Amino acid sequence: MRRLVISNNRNSNNYSSHSNADELDKLLALVPYQSRFRVKTCIQNTRSRYNSLIPQIGVLIHNNGSESKLVLLSGTIPIIYRNATYNIPIDLYIPETYPNDSPRIYVRPTQNMVIKNNHPHVDSEGLVYLPYLNAWQSSSSSILEVCVKLIDVFSQDPPLFSKPSSSPANSINSTTNVNQYNYTSATATSAGFYTTNTTNTMTNNNVNNNNVNEVIGLKIIKNKLTGESNQQSVVNIPNTEEILPAQLILTSVGYQAELPPGLEMDYFNEKKHIVCHKNGRVINKNNDDVKPKLYVTGWLKRGPTGIIGTNINDARETVDSILKDLANNNNNNDNNKSPLFDLLSDNHQIVNWEQHNRINNEELKR
Repeated sequence: MRRLVISNNRNSNNYSSHSNADELDKLLALVPYQSRFRVKTCIQNTRSRYNSLIPQIGVLIHNNGSESKLVLLSGTIPIIYRNATYNIPIDLYIPETYPNDSPRIYVRPTQNMVIKNNHPHVDSEGLVYLPYLNAWQSSSSSILEVCVKLIDVFSQDPPLFSKPSSSPANSINSTTNVNQYNYTSATATSAGFYTTNTTNTMTNNNVNNNNVNEVIGLKIIKNKLTGESNQQSVVNIPNTEEILPAQLILTSVGYQAELPPGLEMDYFNEKKHIVCHKNGRVINKNNDDVKPKLYVTGWLKRGPTGIIGTNINDARETVDSILKDLANNNNNNDNNKSPLFDLLSDNHQIVNWEQHNRINNEELKR
């Protein structure tokens, strides 16, 4: 369904005095409303709070080619997202059967704006879907309440962004100022969650007339793992890029290991902030000598990288080294044996995997 605005009353300053009640009556007279008084009252109530919404005449062109000339409220509604205010342009069409039928609302992107892909409440044509509209009640629902609901929904998930430009990678596009919804797009060439103030964030370069960059958005893209197990690489999934509005970006991977207490610096890589090792066995970085009975796994072993699967393989490698050392130490004298052998002595009850599962199942029942 297409729409066309054919009147020119777009300036709220030209539609602000009480005398404009006559102008509203003239507009309403152009449409055969079933309840003209109710329409007029709802428009006035809405404009008393949101005076940027201007009454005018528009045409809805239906899918079958027929047209409906209707009064609409065209303008912006304010949303607050992360303590910043943005104005979202909308067109709200009032059907002839109002209030028996709900208004039809479109987000109206300007020339430099684009509708967010897969927005839960706005389709690709800008048509708005709300539970409030689906549950419309002629006796109690109102245009003002629709606007309140819109503001609440869009404050949680803004539907518009500025259009990405064709600027080259590693450069920031110029700021686009449209209805105070000032997002600046950037071209990104890498995958993942972008957190730098370069190609991956959107910035406003005109902050307080100085050269300080204000972060106002974050670009993300979905990834997938390809390749054989333990040799996988990350690739981007096409057409999954999304821009999230943001004013502050903090890097969450800030882990940096320190030298563990009791361990000499000869066993620690101070540049990578990891314990030096070979297959999980702690080694001296100067001569690769193994430190007996000491092993490492996890981020202290490899740094703050990887996922759950990485942790599993990481731990498996270290455990394999421990088991091999236990087997090799079996023929050594007691002074060189690992303390683990004490736990495996006859004085301790050993629980195998099958017994562990029986215990676990019983605990789950309780």
